[in-house]
Amino acid sequence: MKTWIVGAIVPVVLTLLAVTHMMTFDAAISVVETILAVSPIPVIILNYRQKIGQSKLTMVTLTSGLLSIGTMFLLAGFVLTALATIMSGFLWGAVAAEAFLYADKTVHVRQHPRNVRLELPKPSTVAINADDDGLAVMVCDGCGLDE
Repeated sequence: MKTWIVGAIVPVVLTLLAVTHMMTFDAAISVVETILAVSPIPVIILNYRQKIGQSKLTMVTLTSGLLSIGTMFLLAGFVLTALATIMSGFLWGAVAAEAFLYADKTVHVRQHPRNVRLELPKPSTVAINADDDGLAVMVCDGCGLDE
């Protein structure tokens, strides 16, 4: 069975179990949060291997938000959920640290009068989308877009 199917079904099943009082909300939320908490592990490994970083703003905001929510869950008495959320915050914090650590090795864009040149650290799949706001450039290495 595909991983994404399991990732989509498990949270729904846990929600139904909690709503029908077959499982406590704390237990159900903590299992879902634990699933979410382990999701940055492949990102951390990929960033380390390729020496690239994610968006600094996104990762710092995500880390701060998860640690704040985890603290609030703890204060509200949802201990299992709090621990899972705080664990998630620390793992996403590792991704945030990589964003700063590998900042110099990310994509650089130099604008020329007639075109834009991307300087990539190695061969990559590049998707360019144009809309009213301008160009959106996405660089993907090994994420399945080139398959």
